[in-house]
Amino acid sequence: MLVLFALACVIKPYGPPVGVPVLTPAVVDVAPPPVEPFLSRLDTLLATTDEVDRRDRLVELRDLLVGLAGIDSKSQVRVLRYAERVLAVEERMRPFDMAESPMELAIDLAPVIEVEVGEPPASTP
Repeated sequence: MLVLFALACVIKPYGPPVGVPVLTPAVVDVAPPPVEPFLSRLDTLLATTDEVDRRDRLVELRDLLVGLAGIDSKSQVRVLRYAERVLAVEERMRPFDMAESPMELAIDLAPVIEVEVGEPPASTP
């Protein structure tokens, strides 16, 4: 019984085997896109909204984007990707402007003028 117990207790070294080079993955530092276009889109949405809940969401997103300066670039890219998706949803929720409303587009159409066309002149062979 002691022999089986002694065989079961095998000591394994921690870490990579000795003499084998350790491969570390290459760290690629991705430069995040500039924050200014996101902030200008946010400011446009904030200026056009009257809903309190929507305004609160946009203000919180703006605070998140302004605070990006202190974090690493990989996290900045992830936050900016999130901000892009949120801005796309919020821009879809924007109501029609007066120039974009379907009724105003229908009113601006010019009237159709019908002209009676006579028969073509007879051609001589």
